[in-house]
Amino acid sequence: MAKRMGNTTNVIILFDGHHVPNYVRYGRALVNCSLYRKHIDVCYQCGRLGHRADVCPNPNSRICRGCGTENPPQDHECEAKCQLCGKDHPTADRRCKARYKIPYLVKRRRWERARREEEEAMYYEKEAEALYRQGRHDWRQQPEHQARDGSGPDAFPKHQARKKGRSTSNNKTRSGSRSRSRSRSRSTSMSRPNISTTGSPRPQEGAGSQSPKGTSSINGTAGPFKVSWADAASGARAEAEAALQNRIKALENELAHIRQSNVAFMDEIRKLRAENELLKSGRVTRNEETSRVVAEEKDAAMKDEAAVPIKRKTENAPIKTGVKKPKPAKTLPEGQEEFAKNIEAKVEQIETTFQTKLEQQEVRFEAKLEALGKTILQQVQQMMADFDAKLAIWGPQTSGGGPVKTSIKPYTRTPIPAEASENL
Repeated sequence: MAKRMGNTTNVIILFDGHHVPNYVRYGRALVNCSLYRKHIDVCYQCGRLGHRADVCPNPNSRICRGCGTENPPQDHECEAKCQLCGKDHPTADRRCKARYKIPYLVKRRRWERARREEEEAMYYEKEAEALYRQGRHDWRQQPEHQARDGSGPDAFPKHQARKKGRSTSNNKTRSGSRSRSRSRSRSTSMSRPNISTTGSPRPQEGAGSQSPKGTSSINGTAGPFKVSWADAASGARAEAEAALQNRIKALENELAHIRQSNVAFMDEIRKLRAENELLKSGRVTRNEETSRVVAEEKDAAMKDEAAVPIKRKTENAPIKTGVKKPKPAKTLPEGQEEFAKNIEAKVEQIETTFQTKLEQQEVRFEAKLEALGKTILQQVQQMMADFDAKLAIWGPQTSGGGPVKTSIKPYTRTPIPAEASENL
């Protein structure tokens, strides 16, 4: 549905759904389409917002659009301040950008984005909480830590109860309460820095508990997330970090070795491809023994020529003629000869087929041309017969274009009858 906005060139179009295209075909014209931003109504009669001047409920009670003074005098002067944006111009002035309302689609997109970010935050918090619990569980399974701390896998009932009652709306107060709770007890440990967080499949929507900052995970396996002060003093954390660093170095070395092997394999593949192309073209043969023997013979011939001096030509030496001996034809390997013969046979077959089809096309074209000539001749003969018949029906025609000749002169008067003269 489309409706023109008064006498302007703008048209309001109503769409089904939540999608607005960039261009719309209106009649035969393709015009640009954008979101319609409805502006806030302002009354120029009373100066208030929310209605227009033609439907003003109290036109006698006016206020100043600049400062808000009720019933200002004619010579009223003030410093204008907009009630919508707070800038130095009258309320809802044409320059004010705040007088336009936000479209529903923009509000919907913002709401969806905020909801998506909230769900992602809840997901990460839930995942961090799971990693935290698993890390504490694995760390507390060791007998030395159980004997030292006097606690097993369920070591934090108060901490878990405190975590469950939180919601995602208390983001600002969360960090402060966490820092205060850490400063109260000495058993609260410091978090390890993030090394790598490889995610598991994303869970469904749901409220997740808050988690402290930092997770440690390599290749999807969670390690100890926190250690106590006693563990840090005993060096257990340093040992765990050293083992982790060794594992990372081993993986890096393995990756470098794989990359080097990949480069070597790629070079070998390129060489094999180049050799294959040369073999296909017939420029190189793989008879290495023959090539080695030929090279040795050439080297021996060059040595003999260098050792034996060149003899002078005698008088009885045969005279060389300008006729050159024909070079022997090059022989191809057996596989290439068969391939060449197959190619020649296919080419001859294609030429024969093409020649046959060409002759058939010529015969068809000549037959069609002859039939077309006969049809045109019959039509011309029919037209001539019709023209002769019409000419016989009409008879001979006088030549047109000249004046009509009559025996009566144009100035001759006709005689008046006797009866008419008596009546006169």
